[in-house]
Amino acid sequence: MTVDKNTNPFITALVSPLYMVMGTMAVINGDLLIIFLFFAFNFALIGSYVTEFKLFPGLYFNELSHKASLSALMAMGIAFMGFLASKIIMGGAETSDPRAFSASSFTLVWGALSVPSYLMMVWLVKGINKRDLEAEEAVRQEKRKNRKSGGPPIMNRDGF
Repeated sequence: MTVDKNTNPFITALVSPLYMVMGTMAVINGDLLIIFLFFAFNFALIGSYVTEFKLFPGLYFNELSHKASLSALMAMGIAFMGFLASKIIMGGAETSDPRAFSASSFTLVWGALSVPSYLMMVWLVKGINKRDLEAEEAVRQEKRKNRKSGGPPIMNRDGF
Protein backbone atom coordinates (compact mmCIF):
# COMPACT_ATOMS: atom_id res chain seq x y z
CA MET A 1 0.00 0.00 0.00
CA THR A 2 1.50 3.32 -0.99
CA VAL A 3 0.83 6.66 0.59
CA ASP A 4 1.26 10.01 -1.10
CA LYS A 5 4.55 11.56 -0.01
CA ASN A 6 2.98 15.02 0.04
CA THR A 7 0.73 14.28 3.01
CA ASN A 8 0.24 17.19 5.33
CA PRO A 9 2.36 16.50 8.46
CA PHE A 10 -0.02 18.54 10.63
CA ILE A 11 -2.91 16.25 9.72
CA THR A 12 -0.89 13.02 9.73
CA ALA A 13 0.51 13.88 13.17
CA LEU A 14 -3.02 13.75 14.60
CA VAL A 15 -2.31 10.04 15.00
CA SER A 16 -0.33 10.95 18.09
CA PRO A 17 -3.12 12.64 20.13
CA LEU A 18 -5.41 9.75 19.23
CA TYR A 19 -2.74 7.33 20.42
CA MET A 20 -2.29 9.35 23.62
CA VAL A 21 -5.92 8.67 24.55
CA MET A 22 -4.72 5.17 25.40
CA GLY A 23 -1.83 6.62 27.43
CA THR A 24 -4.19 8.98 29.24
CA MET A 25 -6.48 6.10 30.17
CA ALA A 26 -3.43 4.24 31.50
CA VAL A 27 -2.46 7.21 33.68
CA ILE A 28 -5.97 7.94 34.92
CA ASN A 29 -6.57 4.29 35.76
CA GLY A 30 -4.27 4.81 38.73
CA ASP A 31 -2.72 1.37 38.52
CA LEU A 32 1.03 1.44 37.94
CA LEU A 33 0.88 -1.89 36.12
CA ILE A 34 -1.29 -0.40 33.37
CA ILE A 35 1.19 2.44 32.89
CA PHE A 36 4.04 -0.06 32.62
CA LEU A 37 2.02 -2.08 30.11
CA PHE A 38 1.60 1.07 28.02
CA PHE A 39 5.38 1.59 28.14
CA ALA A 40 5.92 -2.07 27.22
CA PHE A 41 3.56 -1.72 24.27
CA ASN A 42 5.54 1.31 23.07
CA PHE A 43 8.82 -0.56 23.42
CA ALA A 44 7.29 -3.48 21.51
CA LEU A 45 6.39 -1.14 18.64
CA ILE A 46 9.94 0.23 18.63
CA GLY A 47 11.37 -3.28 18.80
CA SER A 48 9.28 -4.44 15.85
CA TYR A 49 10.55 -1.48 13.84
CA VAL A 50 14.18 -2.14 14.74
CA THR A 51 13.98 -5.84 13.91
CA GLU A 52 12.17 -5.02 10.64
CA PHE A 53 9.06 -6.96 11.65
CA LYS A 54 6.17 -5.68 9.57
CA LEU A 55 3.14 -4.80 11.68
CA PHE A 56 1.21 -2.99 8.97
CA PRO A 57 0.98 -3.49 5.21
CA GLY A 58 3.19 -0.69 3.99
CA LEU A 59 6.39 1.03 4.94
CA TYR A 60 4.75 4.36 5.70
CA PHE A 61 2.38 2.94 8.31
CA ASN A 62 5.22 1.05 10.01
CA GLU A 63 7.20 4.30 10.14
CA LEU A 64 4.18 6.10 11.59
CA SER A 65 3.73 3.49 14.32
CA HIS A 66 7.40 3.80 15.24
CA LYS A 67 7.26 7.60 15.34
CA ALA A 68 4.00 7.57 17.33
CA SER A 69 5.54 5.32 19.99
CA LEU A 70 8.65 7.49 20.17
CA SER A 71 6.61 10.66 20.56
CA ALA A 72 4.39 8.98 23.17
CA LEU A 73 7.39 7.95 25.25
CA MET A 74 8.84 11.44 24.99
CA ALA A 75 5.52 13.00 26.04
CA MET A 76 5.20 10.62 29.00
CA GLY A 77 8.74 11.53 30.07
CA ILE A 78 8.03 15.25 29.84
CA ALA A 79 4.75 14.83 31.73
CA PHE A 80 6.53 12.85 34.44
CA MET A 81 9.17 15.59 34.78
CA GLY A 82 6.40 18.18 35.02
CA PHE A 83 4.67 16.12 37.69
CA LEU A 84 7.90 15.89 39.69
CA ALA A 85 8.52 19.62 39.28
CA SER A 86 5.01 20.38 40.52
CA LYS A 87 5.59 18.13 43.55
CA ILE A 88 8.82 19.99 44.33
CA ILE A 89 7.21 23.40 43.90
CA MET A 90 4.26 22.43 46.11
CA GLY A 91 6.63 21.37 48.83
CA GLY A 92 6.44 17.65 48.24
CA ALA A 93 3.31 17.21 50.30
CA GLU A 94 2.56 13.54 50.76
CA THR A 95 -0.80 12.69 49.34
CA SER A 96 -2.27 9.26 49.18
CA ASP A 97 -5.31 10.32 47.21
CA PRO A 98 -5.90 7.62 44.61
CA ARG A 99 -8.09 10.03 42.69
CA ALA A 100 -5.17 12.35 41.90
CA PHE A 101 -5.92 11.80 38.22
CA SER A 102 -9.63 11.24 38.14
CA ALA A 103 -11.91 11.09 35.16
CA SER A 104 -12.70 14.77 35.65
CA SER A 105 -9.07 15.63 34.86
CA PHE A 106 -9.02 13.48 31.70
CA THR A 107 -8.82 16.51 29.39
CA LEU A 108 -6.02 18.07 31.42
CA VAL A 109 -3.92 14.89 31.41
CA TRP A 110 -4.68 14.21 27.74
CA GLY A 111 -3.69 17.78 26.83
CA ALA A 112 -0.46 17.58 28.84
CA LEU A 113 0.45 14.34 27.06
CA SER A 114 -0.82 15.22 23.58
CA VAL A 115 0.70 18.65 23.02
CA PRO A 116 4.38 17.62 23.21
CA SER A 117 3.59 14.36 21.47
CA TYR A 118 1.85 16.16 18.59
CA LEU A 119 4.66 18.68 18.18
CA MET A 120 7.29 15.95 18.02
CA MET A 121 5.14 13.93 15.65
CA VAL A 122 4.84 16.89 13.23
CA TRP A 123 8.62 17.16 13.18
CA LEU A 124 9.09 13.41 12.67
CA VAL A 125 6.44 13.11 9.95
CA LYS A 126 8.16 15.89 7.99
CA GLY A 127 11.29 13.73 8.10
CA ILE A 128 9.38 10.65 6.94
CA ASN A 129 7.89 12.55 3.99
CA LYS A 130 11.36 13.61 2.82
CA ARG A 131 12.70 10.05 2.74
CA ASP A 132 12.40 7.54 -0.09
CA LEU A 133 11.11 4.55 1.86
CA GLU A 134 10.95 2.20 -1.11
CA ALA A 135 14.61 2.82 -2.01
CA GLU A 136 15.64 2.27 1.62
CA GLU A 137 13.70 -1.00 1.68
CA ALA A 138 15.38 -2.14 -1.55
CA VAL A 139 18.82 -1.47 -0.01
CA ARG A 140 17.80 -3.40 3.14
CA GLN A 141 16.60 -6.36 1.08
CA GLU A 142 19.83 -6.38 -0.93
CA LYS A 143 21.93 -6.36 2.26
CA ARG A 144 19.81 -9.15 3.71
CA LYS A 145 20.25 -11.21 0.55
CA ASN A 146 24.05 -10.76 0.55
CA ARG A 147 24.42 -11.54 4.26
CA LYS A 148 26.22 -14.75 5.15
CA SER A 149 24.16 -17.05 7.31
CA GLY A 150 25.34 -18.76 10.46
CA GLY A 151 28.04 -17.93 12.97
CA PRO A 152 29.31 -14.67 14.28
CA PRO A 153 30.42 -12.10 11.71
CA ILE A 154 34.10 -12.36 12.75
CA MET A 155 34.33 -16.10 12.26
CA ASN A 156 35.77 -17.27 8.94
CA ARG A 157 33.98 -20.50 8.11
CA ASP A 158 36.44 -21.47 5.36
CA GLY A 159 39.09 -22.48 7.93
CA PHE A 160 37.01 -25.24 9.49
